[in-house]
Amino acid sequence: MRQCVLDWLGVTLRGAREPVARRSREAVASWGAWHGPATAIGTPITAGAADAALVNGIAGHVLDYDDTAVGSFEGHPSAPLLPALLAVAETRRINPADLIQAFAVGYRTASLLGTWANPSHYRRGWHATATLGVFAAAAGCAALLELDAERTGAALALAAAHASGLRASFGTPAKAVQVGHAAANGLRCALMAEHGLRVDADLLAGDTGFLELHAGRDDGIAPAGLESILVKYHACCHCTHAAIDAIAALALDPADISAIEVQAAPSLADVCGIDDPQTGLELKFSLRGLTTLTLLGLDTGDPDVLSDGWARDPRYSELRDRVDVLYTDGLSEFQAQVTVRTGDGEARTRFADATLHPAPDERWPRLIAKFQRLTVPVIGPSRTEAIIESVRALETLPEVESLLRCCAVPA
Repeated sequence: MRQCVLDWLGVTLRGAREPVARRSREAVASWGAWHGPATAIGTPITAGAADAALVNGIAGHVLDYDDTAVGSFEGHPSAPLLPALLAVAETRRINPADLIQAFAVGYRTASLLGTWANPSHYRRGWHATATLGVFAAAAGCAALLELDAERTGAALALAAAHASGLRASFGTPAKAVQVGHAAANGLRCALMAEHGLRVDADLLAGDTGFLELHAGRDDGIAPAGLESILVKYHACCHCTHAAIDAIAALALDPADISAIEVQAAPSLADVCGIDDPQTGLELKFSLRGLTTLTLLGLDTGDPDVLSDGWARDPRYSELRDRVDVLYTDGLSEFQAQVTVRTGDGEARTRFADATLHPAPDERWPRLIAKFQRLTVPVIGPSRTEAIIESVRALETLPEVESLLRCCAVPA
């Protein structure tokens, strides 16, 4: 969970500079929301808890560089959960050790709902990060606020009425915005329940409740534990990472390549199958485009590479026309096989699986390098190191305010 916090703070600090995040903050300012004690990360602004959760949720997801859960959650758990929990912990001065427990409660709740809903829920076009994320945020905040069973039930019922988010938003600003709303709405649901708002209808599991309307019920996915959360090292959809890793391992000169064939799972055709991306956001969901950038030797771990400029660069366009993506049975959503043919007819093939990560205690060096890369240009080396040390000792901190103060950026 400490790794989730460090990773999320890094992508949020960098993501706060993106146009989508800036425009969202301008919109929030237009309704007079910049009043309150909660930190809008990467900015000099403070706000009320729900408004901070909204803008931090957007900033944390806009790069598509945040962690991924493999299995029943089928999404990005920290993106809706941490903005809500940190806002509550900061405004209520709650002990960081309780934050850790609340994170586990929120994630476990969304994973249990995912055992009922996924994979059919996701494959029907729902964005599980947002639809299940609002339950994660509501349950986590309820735990943080120490709500009893009745009030926690009310928070989850209210969350069912707020669960929304579409995969049709992938490659557009709406993807990050709906995740920000999941964080803010989950927090609001918990606060309303804390203040005694009761919900008598069974909005979660009733005949016309969330699970009945959204779920498949016969999929039988086991609930995922915290160990199923993976750190991203490419700033794009996790389902593209295997193809990127396979191409990078081949280390070929683009001038020698006559054709490239990428084999991926059929379900990815409408997840990351944008064949002719025109913007940086669309590039993040393009197997064809990301394969091309990797062949050009570009570093997809650098958010600036996934840009409108590269999407329209003639060097990129010429090489992209040599790439074909085939959707093949027998591969999981996180696997890919790449075959590259050279001008003399030689074919080289590489398989990769993006779920094969080191054990959590072995991830720290690479995660810290990612965090430093994202944050040093934003807050400088000294505050970057202060955040790393604070997160390493998170459960021993007296409060979270000092950590979040390091994440504020002067005007």
